[in-house]
Amino acid sequence: MTNRTRWNWSIAAMWLVLPALALRYWQVWDRLPISIASHFNAAGRPNGWMTREGSVLFVICISAFIAALGTLILTRLRKPEPAWFAIVGFFYVILGVIFYGNESVLAYNLYRQPVNVAPIVFAVLLAVGALTAMVLFTRRGHQLPAGTVLAEEVHSGRGWLVLFALPLIIELLVVTRLPNSPTRIAMIASVLVLGTLAVFMWDGFHYIFTDSGIEIRMMGFRLRSISKQSIRDYQVDSWSALGGYGIRGIGDRKAYVFGKRGVRITTSDGEVFLGHSQPQQLIRDLDVMKGSAV
Repeated sequence: MTNRTRWNWSIAAMWLVLPALALRYWQVWDRLPISIASHFNAAGRPNGWMTREGSVLFVICISAFIAALGTLILTRLRKPEPAWFAIVGFFYVILGVIFYGNESVLAYNLYRQPVNVAPIVFAVLLAVGALTAMVLFTRRGHQLPAGTVLAEEVHSGRGWLVLFALPLIIELLVVTRLPNSPTRIAMIASVLVLGTLAVFMWDGFHYIFTDSGIEIRMMGFRLRSISKQSIRDYQVDSWSALGGYGIRGIGDRKAYVFGKRGVRITTSDGEVFLGHSQPQQLIRDLDVMKGSAV
């Protein structure tokens, strides 16, 4: 079986979660109350209810959305590589979390078994961590030889920090009210993740132009190297909000962006979008770099 065949089967198998969820509801339908507890706080206490019909419709719709999103993203990869299976695994973890959460809801309404949200939080954090590692440590390009630094530009995401402030404050308040338990540990881990993301956004992307090429760094960590010889073309371009922000893209198209403006660089390996509030400055730096002697 080729990599492409395994890839296609792994994408198609995500949709099996829908009949699995429908089967679980069918098995216990007559024993479920008309109105079921469907939402729980961090301590595992119910604080939201809905009808049986509403519950099954909600969980199937959200699962279908995740499966459709995964299918849309994964089918766009032209040449699946072994590392990209980590992305498939990420979507499987999310769908597994939804299935586990639904099982916990059913168990509470049928047998009054307590709901434990800690495994859900830990699973999501581990999946995000694994996906982040895959993004950071794959397709970085070869380390450029030491050369003369021609320019350094910074593209910061500080404007987005306000979006992190509210959930961070809410999680901190929740943590202070929770007793010592696995749930509290999971919430503390979540706070640390959000705090780390905020620090990275504050520092932003650093574009270091040398006579050998461009290095993209964040907090001193090398995210990507683009050799001068591999650059085929570059031009000012806009970035759609639908593409998201941060480190975006998989395969031969990557973006490092916090705004709507930047420069799109075409290389022999694909495309790289560098976000910046003054893209013309990046163009001038690229012109100087391309005109320099190695």
